[in-house]
Amino acid sequence: MRTVWKGHIRFSMVTIPIQLYNAVDSSGSSIRFNQLHREDNGRIGYDKKCKSCGEALSNKEIVKGYEYGPDEYVIVEDDDFRKLKLKSTKVIEIEGFVEADEIHQTLYDTPYFAGPDGDVAVKVYGLLSEALRASGKMGVGKVVMRDREDMVMIGHDSGGLMIYKVRYPQFIRKMGDVPNLDQTEVSADELKLAQSLVDSMSTTLDEIELKDTYHEAAKEMIQAKIDGKEVVTVKNRSWRTLTLLPTAFLPTVPLPRALLLLAIGLVCTASPGTAAVLQEQTSYRLIDDWPHYPSDMVFEMGTGIAADANGIIYTISRDVDHWAAHPLAMTRYRGSGTIARWDRQGRFLGTFADAQEFIGPHSIYVDPNGFIWVADREGHQIVKLTPEGEEVFSLGEYGGFGNDEGHFNGPTGVAFLPDGRFVVADGYWNSRLVWFDEDGNYLKEVGELGSGPGQLAAVHSVALAPDGNLIVGNVCGTALHPYVTVPGQIAPERLQTMPNCRGRFDVFTAEGEYVGIYEPVPEPGLPLSVAVYGDRVYLGVTGTARGRQDLVIVDANTGEVVDRISSANVYVHQMAMDPNGDIYVASVYPEHGGEERGIEGPSFVRWVRSRR
Repeated sequence: MRTVWKGHIRFSMVTIPIQLYNAVDSSGSSIRFNQLHREDNGRIGYDKKCKSCGEALSNKEIVKGYEYGPDEYVIVEDDDFRKLKLKSTKVIEIEGFVEADEIHQTLYDTPYFAGPDGDVAVKVYGLLSEALRASGKMGVGKVVMRDREDMVMIGHDSGGLMIYKVRYPQFIRKMGDVPNLDQTEVSADELKLAQSLVDSMSTTLDEIELKDTYHEAAKEMIQAKIDGKEVVTVKNRSWRTLTLLPTAFLPTVPLPRALLLLAIGLVCTASPGTAAVLQEQTSYRLIDDWPHYPSDMVFEMGTGIAADANGIIYTISRDVDHWAAHPLAMTRYRGSGTIARWDRQGRFLGTFADAQEFIGPHSIYVDPNGFIWVADREGHQIVKLTPEGEEVFSLGEYGGFGNDEGHFNGPTGVAFLPDGRFVVADGYWNSRLVWFDEDGNYLKEVGELGSGPGQLAAVHSVALAPDGNLIVGNVCGTALHPYVTVPGQIAPERLQTMPNCRGRFDVFTAEGEYVGIYEPVPEPGLPLSVAVYGDRVYLGVTGTARGRQDLVIVDANTGEVVDRISSANVYVHQMAMDPNGDIYVASVYPEHGGEERGIEGPSFVRWVRSRR
């Protein structure tokens, strides 16, 4: 092992020279990819441009600014940070010893192995290690590394000393902040049955396979491509899913059989794009109370939702008064951005791309390469972000609208073509589809305002179907938000009545030729959303009566409707599917906002696949 730090442990009159080694082999835990030019394998860099003037900047021209108020910043120079830096002392000062069970698991961060530095340290190192083992205590101390002071814990493990960099308690949230904990009541019989199930499945950690199979498969795939071999599909693992049932449903069933009933089946997962993903699926089950909002979250209208290949869910929201007040900074999580991340169970994973400011975000996407895209309707922009939240580029003028090659007027969605090109639905006040190359250069556009074949009015969504065509949610709403961006800026043509203008899903080729109306759902009513997963097309519709929507699922190969979630209790504003095929919906309902919209409902919803 390579030494990462040398110093001393010091307490009272004792000083122990030590060396630290990384306890985690991070070099093999992730596989990183570079962006390359397809033609010559040249590395791709990111341009650093000012959003105000559009000028490309050098590193010397970029400063750090802390936003202490809306569009009010204090500049912090490098010299200011230097004044805060602490000189490394190379000493871990132990301030006391505490019982190991006093240290909550949320405090632990980075683990290190500590070993004696030289022969002179061996004896005293061993004495401290054995003393901590015998006492069951851990040392609590501080050390200055990399110009800042960290808190550490020192304990015995496997014959040596472990040192953990730990988090400060002031930054740890409380379990009591988790919603609905006071509702988790169980009867004595239910508890007894659950304990019996736990006992029956008790094992040791050594007997459970703890291996990143995806990581191993990815390395094999890369090596196969290096060797010029064919890449084969990796079979997915099966996982047991347990469901606990109240004993009231099992009054006379002997315990062994009851346990069999409690351990419900094997649930197999499939990868996105696999034809067999939904062939066995005929229904979905609504998950109540998804996601679990943090207690300090200020949330209003959920407009967009997306899922990446790892099952991380991205949501985006906007202010309920965005069209009236036109704020430049939207709803925040105590100063953070409008994009939030969640796991499949609905646990809050923090905000994303906090530096980005959207005026009226309409939808969010994860493209096949893992980049995050946002359609900012009132901002009149399409923004592409890296998986780390850094802006790659933005198209359109921030807050400025138009219908030329450099402007949008209410963009609503993005579809990604296999060759790297993408298509923007532009959208609410322009009535066109716009093609760009992979670098964001304008290529062409199709469409015009109207109700005839190939004409568009209020394009709300667009997606690439498995057959290579584009499916477009053409709301055809002339009175739907008829202003351009704020009250007083009204497009006169949007107030005109267009005969026979009815909402429909239109089909265009990937090159922009009009094909016709999407036949599986010829009368969608309000066609707000379209999404594609595997060989299925997902449509958000209202039918002949507006109100709560249905979610219609179509087999792309046969054109048949294979499932329908009726009265979905939400407007299906945007949909996403995770790698398990579960459905997530952004409904635009202001669940945590103050606007009265006539129909109450959740802002984000999850449906889980279930078998009949």
